Amino acid sequence: KDATSFYFEAESDAPFEITVKGNPSNATCAVVSGGKGSTSTFNLTNVIVQCVTVSHKLGGTVTGLGNSTDGILTNGPDQRTVTPSQPAADGSYPPATFNFTPVAEEAPYGVTVLKQPQGKVCAVANGVGTMGTTDITNLQVNCV
Repeated sequence: KDATSFYFEAESDAPFEITVKGNPSNATCAVVSGGKGSTSTFNLTNVIVQCVTVSHKLGGTVTGLGNSTDGILTNGPDQRTVTPSQPAADGSYPPATFNFTPVAEEAPYGVTVLKQPQGKVCAVANGVGTMGTTDITNLQVNCV
């Protein structure tokens, strides 16, 4: 997102090859353009290094939903419709699962119930935090 300039000194008409020696702890970087060639008497300004932040899953389960529908969970602008699981042979409903768009490491998340399912009131447990270095799959939405 943010551009950062970098500079190297080189002799005129000298060959060069720019590589990424090490990545930040939460990103993977690569030279995507202009990283190899020969210098000239002018400044080179066309080398592009692109970094992609590492992201992880954010999800969990919904219990007590039964066959209620129309509920919506949100994590900022990312929304998920609450969909009941298929009933078991005994007629009970196992917990439903949900996953949001992966969240970047070190980014905050805050999952809330945007719209309650028909006939239910749901609350989110473990829904607020900062994404660490592993998937978060223990969010719990309990409906009564």
